[in-house]
Amino acid sequence: MQNLPTLRQMQYLVALDDHKSFQKAAQNCAVTQSTLSGGIKDMEDTLRSPVIDRTDRRRVKLTPLGEEILTQARAIITQMESLTARAKGADTFAWPIRLGVIPTIAPYLLPKILKPLQRALPKLELHIHELRSAPLVDKIHDGTLDLALMAFPFDTKGLEQKTLFTEDFVLAAPPGAFKNKSAVTLKDLQDEKLLLLEDGHCLRDHALESCKTMKLSDSKTFSASSLSTLIQMVHQGYGVTLLPAMATETMLPRNLTLRKIKGEAPSRIVGLAWKKARAREKDIAMIGSVLKKTSLII
Repeated sequence: MQNLPTLRQMQYLVALDDHKSFQKAAQNCAVTQSTLSGGIKDMEDTLRSPVIDRTDRRRVKLTPLGEEILTQARAIITQMESLTARAKGADTFAWPIRLGVIPTIAPYLLPKILKPLQRALPKLELHIHELRSAPLVDKIHDGTLDLALMAFPFDTKGLEQKTLFTEDFVLAAPPGAFKNKSAVTLKDLQDEKLLLLEDGHCLRDHALESCKTMKLSDSKTFSASSLSTLIQMVHQGYGVTLLPAMATETMLPRNLTLRKIKGEAPSRIVGLAWKKARAREKDIAMIGSVLKKTSLII
């Protein structure tokens, strides 16, 4: 029978890629660093080819073969977790839930939901990863993540979805703008420069979709990589932007103008996405139920 890499060695490789550190990967796997390093070396001996690129000692980098094995290893480990859970009839939250959250939700919503979630589900251990929507969805599909907290509409490629709440956008404008209006309409923005997040953020697509019937003035003059940068640019008078309501509840620059939008106000749906028929579906359903209740009171 052919000698093959073991499941444990695959777990070491996955942990090494996740943590980019032999020490942290070993801690995650509950082994010594020498045991983890030895396991990786044994895998390389079995394959007769390196999986770690050791030319750069400053950072952990996989070889092309290592990257290929990593993709397969993640899928195999996910399948084995599922089989083990079925065989044992695993208790809820028998191992950590890997949660991905998009950057336009994470800093605003997580501080409000984590404590209620922990109180309601004391056995729950969350490993949180902040990612944009597209890579987040890909990692749900390949088994790297169990659950996504994200905004819709977005193409999740067939993932299950659960709506938590609908969130309106709020206009953010420079100090002194729209001072005679307590609220604005989308028509009021016709001649404004609309500042947007750069490509890859679903919030950009949601903002553009909301304003598709308008002729925006030079809407792409500035694209920011984060909402905090966008807010600072607006505060300095470079244009206006649409912010999710949750972002207006944090500390903002002094005198920044915020206005509700009347009429058919632009909005986004905040919810969960996960892969159907996974061993964690019961756990995910419990998390979704708690978050649904929590979102009604925050």
